[in-house]
Amino acid sequence: MEWDAGVYDPTNDKSMNRYNSLLRNVLAGVDTYWLSKPLRTAFQHRHSHLLRVVLMSLDIGLDLNTTFTPGVMKGSSQNIKSINFNMTYRKENITIGAALNLSESRGHNSPYGSFAEYTSSKSLIIAQLNELENI
Repeated sequence: MEWDAGVYDPTNDKSMNRYNSLLRNVLAGVDTYWLSKPLRTAFQHRHSHLLRVVLMSLDIGLDLNTTFTPGVMKGSSQNIKSINFNMTYRKENITIGAALNLSESRGHNSPYGSFAEYTSSKSLIIAQLNELENI
């Protein structure tokens, strides 16, 4: 299909070397279909709660946030939690304010490595050979 679409140029040595390398893998039975590997569709969840109190000239706000982000590789994730506190005092032409922001971020890498590493042809071939040895 890629050959018919003109992805590979038969007059270019580099292009033909890439094509022949991939063709050897296909003929050897290497399964490079990346959707069958340890990948998933990531769906991010965000939650935010705001409490705001205004008393005469004093404005106080407390904001709680969480973000849960699974990675595209199974076993990877990034979770962020934060608290924001704001206080503002207004009197005629004078405004005084203070803000305090605290956040925590925790991430977990996939046991399969990064997506870029996993999708490189060498790692796919090595993974396929390891699967064949275990059969």
